[in-house]
Amino acid sequence: MKKVCIAAVISLMVLSGCNNSKSSNENGNLEEKALKTLAADSLETYVAGNSESNENEETIEETIRDITLYFSDYQAEYTVAETRKVEIKGSIEETVFEELKKGPENKELYGVIPEGTRLLSIQTEDGVCTVDLSEEFVSNQPGGTAAETISINSIVNTLTELEHIDSVQFRIEGNVREVLIHHALDRPIKRNENVIKN
Repeated sequence: MKKVCIAAVISLMVLSGCNNSKSSNENGNLEEKALKTLAADSLETYVAGNSESNENEETIEETIRDITLYFSDYQAEYTVAETRKVEIKGSIEETVFEELKKGPENKELYGVIPEGTRLLSIQTEDGVCTVDLSEEFVSNQPGGTAAETISINSIVNTLTELEHIDSVQFRIEGNVREVLIHHALDRPIKRNENVIKN
């Protein structure tokens, strides 16, 4: 596009010079006007193209961000933070949960979401993030209060890293459960700083 613009301007300059010596020639004047219009259109298209390109680059930059995820230590006693750079796809909450579901990159940490668990929906309203998970989140728990508790705390601590989230309400297949197996799920759960290993 830049080459077209430059070529049009050069052509305009050359033909304008010719037309100066033929100022009385009506056809020359028409050609000059046509070239001026072409050059102006080419320049406008080039500027618009550059503007659109810059906007696209800014949009891409805005969708890439650092997020903090919390995984389990080897004793399922503490959650440990892991930061990674991701592209936001869909909502930020959905992206964060799906990254947590992938598991840790640090080999010394352990995943907290049971195999087969599917995210059915996730949305935030008035600081409460409602996470609706499939039945596998319950049925595929590894067992034991510690593993269950660390799973809940890891999800809650991860989502409350987002400034607009204060607590997390769990749902299973669209329904609020009183308990997961041992851990209460009947009300929104707040961040637990005590289980975060520094």
